[in-house]
Amino acid sequence: MPTQAGLPVINDYHKADIKRIRVSLNGRDRDFNFVIGDKQEIDETGAANAVTANFIHSVDATHLQAVAIEAAKAGIEMVCVHDCFGCIAPHAWRLKEAIHVKFVQLHRCNLLAEILESARATLPKNTKLPSLPETGTLKLEDIYLNYHAFKNN
Repeated sequence: MPTQAGLPVINDYHKADIKRIRVSLNGRDRDFNFVIGDKQEIDETGAANAVTANFIHSVDATHLQAVAIEAAKAGIEMVCVHDCFGCIAPHAWRLKEAIHVKFVQLHRCNLLAEILESARATLPKNTKLPSLPETGTLKLEDIYLNYHAFKNN
């Protein structure tokens, strides 16, 4: 399933295709595992263990991309490291506003519901899928009133 920005989110984990090689150095032999690629089969445990983190990373990356595009449109040069944004002081409030607006736009839709629908459409019919968690009472627009959300330092 692609992100809202259109980038594909892929959670395929494959078992490593390992070849054992022998290396001689100074008259001593050592055996090493050398990964030569991936096997065709999916590592279901690896994929299941990583899916939550990968989902969150894809959402964070989508937010960052949307903020970067908005900053560029406003002529704001920004830097980012993971989920932190920075710019020079005269642009800080405008960047903070872009961060808030893009956060609300991104989370206004139910991302988990979209993923569940995509899974139902693409996975075999007998695949057991979880039900969606209950939706809370948070009002996304309240983020605009929260001084500590995306705080200027």
